[in-house]
Amino acid sequence: MGSVIIAVAATNAALALFFYLKTQWDDAFWKQVVCALILAGAVSGMHWTAATGTSYTLIPDERGAPSGRWTVIVVAVIVCLHWG
Repeated sequence: MGSVIIAVAATNAALALFFYLKTQWDDAFWKQVVCALILAGAVSGMHWTAATGTSYTLIPDERGAPSGRWTVIVVAVIVCLHWG
């Protein structure tokens, strides 16, 4: 729940600041950078909060279930196709 609150609040703040400063920043690149940093901080904070609030449980392999090796291979192929 905390990550959702962070995401909504910080995104609204960054967008409000963006639209408020939009008419004033013809040559002020730093204002765009500030808006981008606020939004990047919101994304980072949201993911960090969600990750710390999540618990992970290892489920033992069942007969016939794919091994972790196949998961790594599939993810590697997807990443290579995405970058290629």
